[in-house]
Amino acid sequence: MLYELIGYAASLMIAISMMMKSVLKLRIINTVGSLLFTIYGVVIGAWPVALMNAFIVGINLTYLWKMARTRSAFAIVTVRPDGEYLRHFFAVHHNEIAQRFPDAPTTLDASMRAWLILRDALPVGLVLGQVDAPGTLRLHVDYVIPGYRDYKPGDFFYTEHGPQLRAEGIRRVCAPAPHDDAHRRYLQRMGFAADEEGTLCRTLI
Repeated sequence: MLYELIGYAASLMIAISMMMKSVLKLRIINTVGSLLFTIYGVVIGAWPVALMNAFIVGINLTYLWKMARTRSAFAIVTVRPDGEYLRHFFAVHHNEIAQRFPDAPTTLDASMRAWLILRDALPVGLVLGQVDAPGTLRLHVDYVIPGYRDYKPGDFFYTEHGPQLRAEGIRRVCAPAPHDDAHRRYLQRMGFAADEEGTLCRTLI
């Protein structure tokens, strides 16, 4: 019975790994599942199963090691909110953006400020907002595409790119109330905290 439970657990982990949008999560969970299958193969004497899954564990660990050592190249590109490229990005990811930011404007106009976050030359994130007179950026959208939500794009925008934003007159960033726990955790991780009015804001340094 114990051996069967190990086999079932291994199968479950492999199935879960296939549903991961993040390559990192896929590799980690798949490694756990393959390791359990290796143990399962050993204890029941199924050596082809054990050897194949041990090989998969080795492959996953190799790629995880390479991913840990590889540093992504980030860049921030200022784009026109009413430009064709941003309209296309917004249209492609419209459903998820609307789900995560239901209060975001549906029409983009030139009065807004917009930045694309590039990771290894791939557009992975969009920051869209409006700047108030005192130098506060009121966020409409702070979106990262699936597979790249490891906090690094946000860290780069708010920390590494922070001095450039200050040079452009933006001293503080305020976000709309999060509609789910995942986005709330993200904002807290990015250093946003409730001000005297209860709005989540971060001061740029």
